[in-house]
This record gives sequence, structure tokens and C-alpha cells, in this order.
Amino acid sequence: GDQMAARQNEYVKRRWQQLIDDSGGACAQCHATQDTKPLEFAHLEPTGLNGRSRGKSRRLFNILKHPDKYVLLCVDCHDDLDGMHRFRQQDYLSHQEHRNHEEGHVCRSTG
Repeated sequence: GDQMAARQNEYVKRRWQQLIDDSGGACAQCHATQDTKPLEFAHLEPTGLNGRSRGKSRRLFNILKHPDKYVLLCVDCHDDLDGMHRFRQQDYLSHQEHRNHEEGHVCRSTG
């Protein structure tokens, strides 16, 4: 099993590099190359998902199926693109933390 997984990883890495080369090998916005910044494929339509959490091979096959829905960006431009969507998530998280914080006070005062 491990050997097959390793082989698939090799394949995914090679295909990934090929996709990056096919897309010009540079960020579509600021034209940073792989030598200067990590490049990532950004999904053009907001998916509500953070792309980084999904497996690379799943994402690779999505890009191969729908190349027009992805754009090659460096991490900084990708963050700008995702910023709006990510901000909403952070906003939600900060509310959660705030609530827990208040509960924490209650626990401490009784303890």
C-alpha cells in the first residue's frame, strides 16, 4: 500500500509542477515566480472551503477537470483573494472565543 501511495505522490507532484508550468509558472497577479514565493492554485469561485485543508491530489484532479475555474497565484495574492471569505470565518471564530472567555470567568469565580 505504501509503495502505491508514494508512487501516486510522485505522480501528483509531477502533474502539479506541469500545471504550474502550463499556467506560466508565475503568479497571475504580481508575476512572482516559484523561486521567490510558493505558488498555489486559487479557486475563482468562493467555495467556502479553505483550499489548503483539502488533499493535494483531490485538488489536482479538480483543476484538471475544470482548469478555467482556477488561477495560479502566489501565497500573498491568494491570501488577498481569500481574504474576504476568510475574514467571515475569523469573525465567527472570534465570537465563539469571546463567549468561551465569558464562561471561563464564571468557572474561575466559582472555583
